[in-house]
Amino acid sequence: MELLWETPSVVERFEKTGFVSTENAVAIGLVGPGRSRLRDPAGRAQRLPPGIYRFVHLPVMTAHHEDVNSRAYVRGLETQQSIQFILKQLDDLPATASIAARATAPLKPESLVVTLTEGWRARSVTSR
Repeated sequence: MELLWETPSVVERFEKTGFVSTENAVAIGLVGPGRSRLRDPAGRAQRLPPGIYRFVHLPVMTAHHEDVNSRAYVRGLETQQSIQFILKQLDDLPATASIAARATAPLKPESLVVTLTEGWRARSVTSR
């Protein structure tokens, strides 16, 4: 993160670039790091937290400008927060817990592996 924010050419490209007004962000249902200054910055993840997040409060990171610089700053804060969260969860594991995962068998050649990750989703926008 330090390298990113200490590189003048990066900062110059980020500042005042990709401006999205609050009105446009609301109109298109912008979520994720684009949520600067929105009335409901937390969105679905805070209203319906999955898994362990039902029991752990993580503050929502926001920025007060509406450009790439602010969105990158929010992403950096979220990354730092995620690292701290993971380290805390590891520290809180019982001494008998195993954090190593082992495959039950090696993957077969020419096999297919499918994984799932959740991406940002815009809220439904309805015209009235």
